[in-house]
Amino acid sequence: MIAAITIIFTAYHAGYKNERTYYINVLLILGIVGFIFLISIEECSNFKYIASILACMGTCTILPLILSWATANIGGQRKRAVASALIIVLIMVLLLKFLLKREKKRRELLDGRRLAAEDTEYASTDKHRSFSYIL
Repeated sequence: MIAAITIIFTAYHAGYKNERTYYINVLLILGIVGFIFLISIEECSNFKYIASILACMGTCTILPLILSWATANIGGQRKRAVASALIIVLIMVLLLKFLLKREKKRRELLDGRRLAAEDTEYASTDKHRSFSYIL
């Protein structure tokens, strides 16, 4: 809810002031601070909840600003639609490739006990250790 309110406020105000760069940078810093708090706080507490709100406010709010920033300098409806689609696809492909590489490294580093536990739990799924992602 707070992230949605932040999206609406920043999109309106950034469009009104025509300064998206400052908002993107501030929100990125806010997201980084939220993730640092999430990593550093070990016990489950109210601070972890606040840190997750900061992380969501920082990360979820950026995509509309980046899309509007990128398409503001492109003329024509079709060109804007194609540019928006390309940006979203590029972000998703890079994110998916990063996550799959990380999962592949994690599986390669598992020791014997964890391998046996994962083998019995995920016998016929893509989470089985013999399943390898093709990158």
